[in-house]
Amino acid sequence: MSDLLVDVVAKRSRDPEQLRLLAERLHVPLSREWLRTLRWAGRNVLVCGTDEVAAARVLSAAKDAGIETVVRPARVAPAHMRFVAAHGNQTVFEIVGPLAAVGLSLLIGYLAMISVHVNLAWLRLSRPLVSYAHAPGNEILPLPPIRSPDPRKWWPAVAVICGLAAVATGGWLLKSIYAPPPGERPRRPPDTRAERTRPVTAVAPAPLPAGWPLAGSEGTTSDGYPRQWVDKAALRSLLWHGRFAELSRDIEELQARFEEDPLREYWPIDAADAFASATPELDAALEAWVKATPDSFAPYLARGSHGVALAYARRGAKYMADTPASDVVAMRQSLGAAMADLVKARTLRPKLVAAMREQLRLLGLSSTRDSLKRVIDDALVVCPSCFRIRATYLNFARPRWGGSYGEMEDFARAVDDQRWPRLHALRGYVDEDRANLLHQDKHLDEALAASDRACAQGDAADFLTTRARIKMARGDSAGAIADLDRADAILPGDVLAVLPLRAWARARTGDWVLAGTDLLTVLRVDPTNSDAREIFDTVVRGLVYQGWVIFKGGARDRALRIYDLAANLAPTDADVLQRREWVVIGKEGGDPLQAIANTEAAVKASPDDFRAVQQLDYLLSRQREFQRVLLLWDDYLSRHPDDGPAHMERASTLHLLGRDGDARAEAAKACDLGVSEGCVRARVLSVQR
Repeated sequence: MSDLLVDVVAKRSRDPEQLRLLAERLHVPLSREWLRTLRWAGRNVLVCGTDEVAAARVLSAAKDAGIETVVRPARVAPAHMRFVAAHGNQTVFEIVGPLAAVGLSLLIGYLAMISVHVNLAWLRLSRPLVSYAHAPGNEILPLPPIRSPDPRKWWPAVAVICGLAAVATGGWLLKSIYAPPPGERPRRPPDTRAERTRPVTAVAPAPLPAGWPLAGSEGTTSDGYPRQWVDKAALRSLLWHGRFAELSRDIEELQARFEEDPLREYWPIDAADAFASATPELDAALEAWVKATPDSFAPYLARGSHGVALAYARRGAKYMADTPASDVVAMRQSLGAAMADLVKARTLRPKLVAAMREQLRLLGLSSTRDSLKRVIDDALVVCPSCFRIRATYLNFARPRWGGSYGEMEDFARAVDDQRWPRLHALRGYVDEDRANLLHQDKHLDEALAASDRACAQGDAADFLTTRARIKMARGDSAGAIADLDRADAILPGDVLAVLPLRAWARARTGDWVLAGTDLLTVLRVDPTNSDAREIFDTVVRGLVYQGWVIFKGGARDRALRIYDLAANLAPTDADVLQRREWVVIGKEGGDPLQAIANTEAAVKASPDDFRAVQQLDYLLSRQREFQRVLLLWDDYLSRHPDDGPAHMERASTLHLLGRDGDARAEAAKACDLGVSEGCVRARVLSVQR
């Protein structure tokens, strides 16, 4: 992200006091790194060390302050402006030093050439030097004259060297002045155990399912697999709302359907994956679920899946030799509790292949090959046609996990792929592992070729995801999205691998809305997802920028939908909330009384238009007429009781009226209806109570 140069021109004068006023209007604290005030050619220059989102913020604040501004990215600004941006926080010595170095180099070269010319002139006037030596018999014999080295032969080399030094120094200085500033590298979150288990953000649960928690169309694929998939976010929503009996019943039904038809193998596995998150907030809810339905395998399966995810998060992604001992100890503590839950789940439901798959993932961290083979043998007795359990075993048969490519190939070929065609793709896992290793070693061409060979063995989401990562490393984000779309069709709703990576790829192409949609889906199920953590800030800032550009283009409703998505992702982001308020008010920000009159007329004409009511709310709130705002929302909610954003606006009004108890209940209602800001507000008001 390059710096932005903001030429600030006051309407009446160029007093730097205008800049101070502008900074105050930005509504957020500004560090010295973010904001620098400079003088250049009689103009006040504001240097913002951030991306284009800051420019939009500056423009809006400047408009409120009555200041004319011109915002230009540093890469297209004039050279002298880029010089100001590059050196605005440097001392005079740091700026003049390189110039002095260039001048000194030129001076040395010039003096060297002058010295050479003086020596040449002197030698032309002097006589040759004659040396004498003593010969036998004390006879003095003259030797041939010995002259000093002829300067005419070496002074051009001295001049060339000095000139090159001067040119190199001058070129370096010119490059530092005229070249655009380098892009800022994204800041990666620290890789610590506490950070890996911390939720990325606080998002509201998905809406409660109207019926059975399945999504997609009915029917089957060409190889007999169902087109419907488990809605993981819906299962998490049931847990959030404490619908434990319903949750157990739904998962038991998914397992029963699998036992009727093994091609439904994904359903109970996806149900377990719905709880494969390391977030600590799951602990209390899962414990309550176990107590509510102790005779059902479902809560034990879910808690075991959560325990395995917690163990992986505590361990981290480094090789075991590079993992801190404290992380290994914490991992093993999670493994013991998770294994007990998975054993209990298998005891209650002996054909629970989903629990066996979690046991494979658990044993792969700490046990021998024999333990893994016993579990996979048990699973294949129950379901010899199952693909996912075989793929999980192959993951831990890789050489880095103590297996070998020979073992992987033997296991992949020992299947009846004529009867079950999908199993033929198992032969691609050796090439998929080679592709991963080549990718780690930065051999991207060879990695892509290996991933192509894996994909040629059959459609598998793992192969397509690996190839997508390689394509992204090669700069082919569009190709990565195509692979991830195919992976999503094979393994729909995969929030652990496919959707986070697709959000990343879409962010790289600037498709912020789709990236944000994928990211919200991921975070509703796995708030600690590592890919989501890395791209979260980028996606939110991209949504803010895109929403502002669209609003300036006149598409206010579309901009508000974008800001609603951004607010659901980042409900505590002051920039998101402030900018959304500006968009809601829109062009009615002039004369407040006239704006209120115009908006009241719009509400009277369309009393069920949420945006019109919201706009009137914000205009009245600026006049501190909170009681009128409350009556406004009471009337609207009497006709739309399930409108989550409306409940959130009413909660804000109640808080401004000092009725925090009612505001807390209203915010909780908004949270239940999928508004992330309501969840945060309800939690804050509960703490303040």
